[in-house]
Amino acid sequence: MGIVGLKPFTYAFKQIKVEDLNQLSQEYPVESPEYREQLEKDLIYVCTFGLDDELRPEVPANVQHIRYGETEDSSVFKNNQVNVRMVTGDHIGTAKNVAV
Repeated sequence: MGIVGLKPFTYAFKQIKVEDLNQLSQEYPVESPEYREQLEKDLIYVCTFGLDDELRPEVPANVQHIRYGETEDSSVFKNNQVNVRMVTGDHIGTAKNVAV
């Protein structure tokens, strides 16, 4: 097994009448923040859980290629590397393991 991160999910729900949902979609565009805010207001929390999310096998080699211009560890460009910064919603440990 490769590097695994834990992807968190939270489950919540809200009962809403079809008529109220239709009214909401007439008041706000479905993709708007206002629509989402109204739809997500007063949710009932059920649980939070995590799923194993294995790192795709090609990611470390891709980061290596971006950093050194090639995927070999014996790169002649080690002194001229590009500093890779990862922006992720994942746990910091996952990002550190990817950054080879």
